[in-house]
Amino acid sequence: MPDHIFIAKKILEITKKEVDFLFSKLDADKKLKGKKKIFVKPNLFAPEGSQTGATVDFDLISYVVDYLNERDKKVYLGEVGAHQYDSEKLFKDLGVYDRFNAEFINLNFTEFEEVLFRIKGVEYTFKIPKIVLKCDGVINIPKYKTHAATILSLAMKNLYGLLPGNEKWKGHALGLNETICNINELIPSDMVITDGYVAMEGLGPTLGVPVQKNVLFGADSAVAHDVAVSQMLHVDLPLLKHKNMNVDIKLYNEKGERTEDIDFSLRLPPKLYSWFWYHVNEYFYKCGPFLEEKGIPPGKVLNLLVNDKTIKFWRSLQG
Repeated sequence: MPDHIFIAKKILEITKKEVDFLFSKLDADKKLKGKKKIFVKPNLFAPEGSQTGATVDFDLISYVVDYLNERDKKVYLGEVGAHQYDSEKLFKDLGVYDRFNAEFINLNFTEFEEVLFRIKGVEYTFKIPKIVLKCDGVINIPKYKTHAATILSLAMKNLYGLLPGNEKWKGHALGLNETICNINELIPSDMVITDGYVAMEGLGPTLGVPVQKNVLFGADSAVAHDVAVSQMLHVDLPLLKHKNMNVDIKLYNEKGERTEDIDFSLRLPPKLYSWFWYHVNEYFYKCGPFLEEKGIPPGKVLNLLVNDKTIKFWRSLQG
């Protein structure tokens, strides 16, 4: 018997009907029965819109929230912006505080609870938003995209955005993959709904190029979701090297009929490049305190590396 289920659905556009289809196939009503407070984690880490392949479509988020509201759930939304952005300005500019029928929380500015993560054999204290820990369930809404350091940025990686800024910094310095695994063990996703309508390939999660895929994914576990997608792409993710599970993968066409014809393909970062970038990334974050001492804000360094001009430059190189 399969441990979990993964759904991929071809779509013509993102609609409430398509989202409800995924929830139905995942038996969401049964899964969420008795759970009154639900935390929804969309990937909204940057100002780039969903058409760039970087972030999640606002309508998709709304349809997920509507589904939960229709079942009398108390819904919270939350996110933390990437290091190079002022999260509060980012979220105000995006208009997320008034966009959805749920309370949106900037997770940089909320109450925290300290937890222990074991990374490379050593225990470290991390601060986790209390609101997430107090909720009865979690709906994870990632974007289907690549990542320069982790090869793919999927459901498990999306929960890294639950960490406030300084904790994110710490996780990068200590070990990104290990920190991601700890978060997902502490806060398992009850349901995953992935935006693959416009995906990102190449040097994601920001510098990659958008690609029209016209798909949505659903799963009853973040780990199962990432295992299934990596299998469909025939890629071994370091993040999943100790994750063994039997996932029932079901594919559907636009009419909701079973099919074997869904194009998962993405142009992935070269493996050597990802290995190199993962370790450069770790070293940079370890140097953060030193840079601060020298009067060089690390966030400004990241701003020099990732901004409108550099994004356009790198995308032009990738075609």
